[in-house]
Amino acid sequence: MDHIIVPELRKTSEIPYHADTAPGQRYVFIAKDVFPFTAFYVVGRKVIEVPHDQPKWLEPHRHNCPTYYILVGNRADLTGLQAQVSIEHLSLSVESPVAIFLPPYAFHSYRLIGGSGWSFHANTRPDYSESLVPEDAATKSFDGLQPDDVANAATPLPPGISSKGEADPTSRPSRPLQWRFIGPEVFSDPWVELDLWQFTPAQFCQYGTWRWAATNSDQISLLFSQHEDQLELLVCSDNNSHHVRSPVTFYHQKGLPYSYEYLKGSGFLMRIKRLEK
Repeated sequence: MDHIIVPELRKTSEIPYHADTAPGQRYVFIAKDVFPFTAFYVVGRKVIEVPHDQPKWLEPHRHNCPTYYILVGNRADLTGLQAQVSIEHLSLSVESPVAIFLPPYAFHSYRLIGGSGWSFHANTRPDYSESLVPEDAATKSFDGLQPDDVANAATPLPPGISSKGEADPTSRPSRPLQWRFIGPEVFSDPWVELDLWQFTPAQFCQYGTWRWAATNSDQISLLFSQHEDQLELLVCSDNNSHHVRSPVTFYHQKGLPYSYEYLKGSGFLMRIKRLEK
């Protein structure tokens, strides 16, 4: 069975180390207290112009699993959102589109410093608080950590090429533009793959229908939009059809094939897939 979840607007301060001085609106797309059987925790923050005097809202902390920041800007090429990220001894200034990998037990924090768009936090455990590491927990050394180990500037994949760089016979030029943010060819032992499909009706593409299978792992699909225009898709799975509009989360349990058909609007479909260990 698949499940449709409407993201909830919540306060930032509901989780440890975070304050409500954060910019924009915080949506909980999936979490254990929203859907008890989830394998993921994902929140998205929609921001329209980060204030120049934006205060800090996040204290440094650690997780016991891989976690990620994903920035998607409001421009056509996904640029337009900037952040400052600290991971152990590293201090990085990054701009969307980018994925930041936070290795397990790495001391980290971040803040948005300019622009507009969406900032996502993806946690590979279903409960944020349960992923936190106690202050007195022993940690590993990160002395050799380099910027290329933790930051990936996402790039669009050419039509007909899979996210692994191989020929993809199921890909068509009329399919939405695909961006690869997270995968084993990008980060070491990432636990998940994360891809983004960009729908732009202004290009007059007839996207049609395409099919996926959840195969050996659970997957989630997040629909979101940058502007007022909602993205609308027809999702078919388990002999059921659902007309969904952004923002929305669709949770696909392993082993069930599913398909998407573009209906109208503009926006993004973010797919997160658990990798086999």
